[in-house]
Order: sequence, then C-alpha cells, then structure tokens
Amino acid sequence: MTQEYVDVFHKIDSSSNQYLMVLESDEKIIGTCAILLMPSLTFAGRAHMQLTTNKERTDALRFYEKLGFKAIYEDMTLYMERA
Repeated sequence: MTQEYVDVFHKIDSSSNQYLMVLESDEKIIGTCAILLMPSLTFAGRAHMQLTTNKERTDALRFYEKLGFKAIYEDMTLYMERA
C-alpha cells in the first residue's frame, strides 16, 4: 500500500460524517466501503440508504437486491488525470 493511498484514507477518515472501511487479505485490498452521513431535504424525516457498486458485479447486485435495495438511479463516473 502506497503512502499516497494511506494519506487519502486519512483525509477521508478525518471527516466526522464519513466512515471508511478497507478489507484486506494477504496484504492486498479486496474491498472497500465508505459510509457518508448527510442530511437530505428530499427524504426529510425518513431514513434513506444509498449504495454504489459496479454493474458488472452481478453476484453483489443480487445480494443487495435480496437485502431490499432497488436500482433506481443511474450512476456516472469520470476518471480524471491528476494535476
């Protein structure tokens, strides 16, 4: 794991509204989970949980659907070069 990765982890983890988990096996990262707690005007007064996963992870998608999650949003990603 590079120092840059560790620095980014600590930057995210220093936020009081975020909880970051990293799962390792044999010193390799095999999974991550980031939980962001934020107020919502759209869902005021109701609990709301949103999950992001890769569309190609069909086993994971089935697992989340069994837990009650529904695919209602389309997520878009843009990878940017570092400055």
